[in-house]
Amino acid sequence: LEGVESFGLFGCGSPQAREDIEAAAAALEALCTHEEPASPAVVEAVVAGEWRVLFSTVTILGSRRTKLGLRGGVVTVDSLSQRIDPAAAVAENVVHFSLAGLGAAARGTLAVRARYSQAAARRVAIEYEASELQPEALERVLGANMDLLLKIFNPE
Repeated sequence: LEGVESFGLFGCGSPQAREDIEAAAAALEALCTHEEPASPAVVEAVVAGEWRVLFSTVTILGSRRTKLGLRGGVVTVDSLSQRIDPAAAVAENVVHFSLAGLGAAARGTLAVRARYSQAAARRVAIEYEASELQPEALERVLGANMDLLLKIFNPE
């Protein structure tokens, strides 16, 4: 992940960097000793809890990046995390961000919640459930671009 900025949200810098990351992920997945890693029992035992996301396959490029204020330092993505709750079969992706020039009031989070179910031995099916932007006043700042933001981070 060296040289990849903003969790890969704005691209990887080069096609080779993305290929290297995908190859490393595939190699890591190959080390899995569970026959059905997507089964509820394995999810409960292995991935339940909150995780810091280091790299995302979600990309925000071109005009989408400009519309959301992600070009020129207006909005900075501070961190990404994912919470897995096996008891409720819910996954929640959380984007922590800050807006330039607004002081402490300019920190916010976007949480996107989805239900999941085992679709195959190694895959889960995802169904969008809800999203929440905090503080709520930021939704007015984003205006019409709120739908674009939700579309980008929708886990389906």
